Amino acid sequence: MADFIDDDAIIQFVNVTGADPDQAQSYLQVADGNVDTAVNLFFTNGGAPLMSEQPPRPAAPSMVDEEGYREKIAPKKAVLIGGDDDDDDRYYGGPMPPFHHARHGGPSAGAPLPVDPFRNYEAEGQFVRNLRAQGRGEGAEAEKAKKLADIFRPPFEIMFQGGFDNAKLVAREQKKFLMVSVNKTDEFASHVMNRDLFSQQSVKDFIKEHFVFILWGADSTEGQQHAVRYPIQGYPYLAIIDPLTGERVKQWNVVPSVPEFLQEASEVLEGHIETKPNQPKKKKAITELSEEEQLELALAASVESNGGIAIDNDDDEDTAQDDEEDILKNSEVEKPVDVLAVLLPVKRPEPTADAARIQFRLPDGGRVIHKFNKTDPVRFLFEFVKAEVPETQSRPFDLIAVREPLLPRLNETILDAGVAAASLSVVFTD
Repeated sequence: MADFIDDDAIIQFVNVTGADPDQAQSYLQVADGNVDTAVNLFFTNGGAPLMSEQPPRPAAPSMVDEEGYREKIAPKKAVLIGGDDDDDDRYYGGPMPPFHHARHGGPSAGAPLPVDPFRNYEAEGQFVRNLRAQGRGEGAEAEKAKKLADIFRPPFEIMFQGGFDNAKLVAREQKKFLMVSVNKTDEFASHVMNRDLFSQQSVKDFIKEHFVFILWGADSTEGQQHAVRYPIQGYPYLAIIDPLTGERVKQWNVVPSVPEFLQEASEVLEGHIETKPNQPKKKKAITELSEEEQLELALAASVESNGGIAIDNDDDEDTAQDDEEDILKNSEVEKPVDVLAVLLPVKRPEPTADAARIQFRLPDGGRVIHKFNKTDPVRFLFEFVKAEVPETQSRPFDLIAVREPLLPRLNETILDAGVAAASLSVVFTD
């Protein structure tokens, strides 16, 4: 424990936490003068005063008799049970635990707990053990501290534990974008982002579905490397990165509201659609197929593992194209026009309960919203568009859902196709 604390460190601690100088002094002493560790410990402890160090224990009485023989150890009976102490020691005790190199998502049972980049586990472990020794490991103050720590807790359950390059590979395999957050513990806005944005279940579900999410501390090795690759203008810092090109396509330097975040992130997903690498395509002549064969061909494409979309895994040669029509032009099999011809223009009444609210982005820039039953087939969406946009009755088109066309999925339900609350683009394919 540091004996002398620099005045600048105390002033910085007070400015961030609003604590008095005496509290700043005590927390900084526990953290060996490290302001970041002291600030995080302050929030974790709910700002409660720290306990003083334990007085040294008296020397144990000698257990050796006059003849130099050790006395017999008295037998004891005890019951071995598990408890919170084991979990606390696993989380707090000793040096920082190693990364759990999961592919994506939360840690599995029995795996090392994820690392919080804002915490000094050795200092916190000693602090928790001091609380237990004083009889304060449980009770109102400990519960208050736990609740406060939970409020500002990073979203471990959706964090990718690994390096930037590994995250890019996983993002490509899963056809997702990268989302990177770099935070500083002495910037309260970084804690606010955890509290107001990442704590919301709708946000966590959205990120988990569409992104490989990384969170680093600004002082960590990965955080510093990221700042070199992508200059950071301020904190908090949250960015979306295309894993194919490495381009930073969106960033936030303020904490957005939940609706703003969902809308802006969705616009990024809609505007950047992955396409197949340029290579010769084998196309089948439509005139050689019967109408029944054309329909079977379109529906068979729905079972392809990549949905008609492929990704080039070459780091240096990849390019991400924004033109949604390229997805259809680069398909391995030309989409049969006659499949659309058998679909009639139908505009069905909107359901009143448990409806799927879908937005259609029209070729002229307009937008139309309509409700469907979640169990309706995808072809109902095409029939609605043909009724809403007369031009689609004479021109081939498709509906694009973020990364894939829906024409091969006509017989799937709206729910199974994952478009129950989607924004679909109407794209002509001729």
